[in-house]
Parts: sequence; C-alpha cells; structure tokens
Amino acid sequence: MVRTAKFTDDAFLTAAVGLIARGGPQAATIAAIARAAGAPSGSIYHRFASRDALVARAWLDVHAGLRAALLPRLAAGDGAAAAQALVRWAAAHPVEAAFLLPHETEDLIGAAPPEDLRAAVEAAQGELDDAFLAFCRRIGAAGEEDVAFWRYAVFDGPIALLRPYLRGGEPLPPWLPGLLPRALPAGAEVVAC
Repeated sequence: MVRTAKFTDDAFLTAAVGLIARGGPQAATIAAIARAAGAPSGSIYHRFASRDALVARAWLDVHAGLRAALLPRLAAGDGAAAAQALVRWAAAHPVEAAFLLPHETEDLIGAAPPEDLRAAVEAAQGELDDAFLAFCRRIGAAGEEDVAFWRYAVFDGPIALLRPYLRGGEPLPPWLPGLLPRALPAGAEVVAC
C-alpha cells in the first residue's frame, strides 16, 4: 500500500507566506513554518532543500500572480491601469502582497537558494522589468528621467501607498485604487519640471 503525503508543498508555502507577511523574512524559520503548517520540521526537508528554497518557491508563486495582473496593462501601454492593477491585486491578495511588496527580493529568498530557483527568480523579475521597459518605449519615455518617473508612477508610488497598510495588516481603504487614475491618466505625457 502506498502512503500518501500528509503534508503538501502548498501547506508549507502558504505557511511561509503568512509568516513573512505578518513578521517579515526573519519570521519564516523552518521551525516556525513547520509549526504553522502543523507538521514536523523534517517533513519540510523532504520537499525543500532549505528554507531559502522554500521561500524562493513561494516568491515565484506570488510573483506570478502579480505579473499576471500587470503584464497586460504594461503591454497595452497604460501606466495608470498598471498602477491601479497593482493596488487591486494587493487588495484582492493582502497576505501575498504583504509578503512580496514591502520586502526586497534578496531579503526574502535569502543568500543561498538553489541555483535553479535563483535563476527562476531572476527570470521572473526580468520578465517584469522587460515588460516595463517595453512599456516605456511604447509611450516614448526614453530618457533616464522619464523612465524613473514611470517606475515611480507604476511601481514605487503605489507600493509606498500600500506599505503602511500591508505592514500593519490593515485592509486597504476603498478609495486607494481611485487615487491612481486621477494622478496618471492613460496615455499621460511625461512633463519635465
């Protein structure tokens, strides 16, 4: 008779995401992840080579959802819609947003994820970066200042608005997504100050 696994990869990934969302990267120790999943620590090592490998897999899963929300808007050349999609994704996925958005990637995945996972993380981030640069070319934002403006408008500004709510575990105010279209109408031209 074949024994089925009592604990799944998803249980450990969900536990790591929740721990980091609430307590930051340092909260996701192997022991804490195992406790949150209701499993013995050893069962994590049957599925993941290390804590860094587990968190890198969680990062890839969460980042895939964010990319799915942003890439079509960037491809359409609509920076306001992309910024709003980021905020709406965060509102729909608050735990995942609190895991991903307030933290630097390196702080999350650690210094030593397996090379294949590090390469996958870099490829996923590269896909989003490439889509953003293609968006900038599409709308004619060619100079360093223009690209910096749009990086702030699409990513950094919305994340700064979200950060206090994500770190505090508070729901996003319903008016937050409405701020962005007023600030960045679709097709807006960059005007130097």
